[in-house]
Amino acid sequence: MEDLSSSPNLHPTEPTNSSSSPSPLPILTKETVQENPTTTCKPQGKSRYPSLEANPDTAAKLKRFAQRQFIAGFDNTRVEWPVKGAFPEIESGHPYKQAVERVRKFYGIWKSHGLKHAPKCYERWVLSQPENERERLAQCTDFKELRCALSAAYDVEWASYIFSWATSVVSFQDCSSLGQEFLKYCTIQLMVRAHLTALRQKSSSPSPELAKFDRRYLLASFDGLHTHEKWRNLTVEDFPFRSVPALRKRACLRRVDMNADSDGDVEIEGEQPRTKAPAHRSPD
Repeated sequence: MEDLSSSPNLHPTEPTNSSSSPSPLPILTKETVQENPTTTCKPQGKSRYPSLEANPDTAAKLKRFAQRQFIAGFDNTRVEWPVKGAFPEIESGHPYKQAVERVRKFYGIWKSHGLKHAPKCYERWVLSQPENERERLAQCTDFKELRCALSAAYDVEWASYIFSWATSVVSFQDCSSLGQEFLKYCTIQLMVRAHLTALRQKSSSPSPELAKFDRRYLLASFDGLHTHEKWRNLTVEDFPFRSVPALRKRACLRRVDMNADSDGDVEIEGEQPRTKAPAHRSPD
C-alpha cells in the first residue's frame, strides 16, 4: 500500500504570523478604473478591417483580384481565389476571415450596381429606337422578342456601363471569345429581366407573363447567371488583368444620335421660335 505520509500537503499553508490578516480587496471606483492602466474599454467605432484599411495598397490589391473574380461569373461563393491571389502566404485565421468578409462586401456592392444600371441601359436603348416603336418596346413583356432585339443591337459599351466597376482592371475587348460571349449574355439577360421587373412593380394587376418577375426573382437570377452549362469552363483566365490599369470612367452614353432625338433638328432658315423673344432695347 502506498505510504500516504509522503504525499504532498494539499491544504493551504497557514500564515506564519497569526496576528496578521489578509488585506481587504480594493473597492473599484470610477477613479480607480481610469487610473489603472490594465483596465481597458473596447474602443468605440473601431474599424472592422483594421489591417486592410491601415495599408491602402493591400486593400487595393485585394479589390483588384475580387473585381477580376466577380466579373468572371458573378458567383458570390467564389471568395477564396481573390484572397489567395492577393496574399499567397495568408493562413487561416482572423486576417483571412477579414479579407473574405471584405470580398463578400465588394460582391454585394457590385451586384447592386449592376441591377441599378441594367434598367437604365434598357431605357436608353428604347430611346435610340424609331419613335413609333418606343412606346411598344417600353411596354413589351415578350422576353424572347426583347432578347433577340437586344442581341442584334448589342454593343460592348452596354456591358461597360452596367459593369463599370470592373473596367479599370479588365478590358472587355481583350477577354477571350467565351468571356465576351458571357458578358453579352449577362448584359442582355439583366436588361430584359430588370425591365420586366420594373413593369411588374408598376402594375397593380400584372399579366401572367410578369407573374414571376418580382424583386426576389431578379436577385436570384443575377446569382444564377453563371449556372448555364455553356459557361461551365469559364474561368478568370478568360478575363485577364489589364497590362496597365485604366482610370474608371463615369458611366455615360457614348453619344446621342441627333437624327433620333426630338430636339436634334437642324435650324431651318426663317424658322421662328414658338415664343418670340423680347426685342432688345438700347439704353437712352
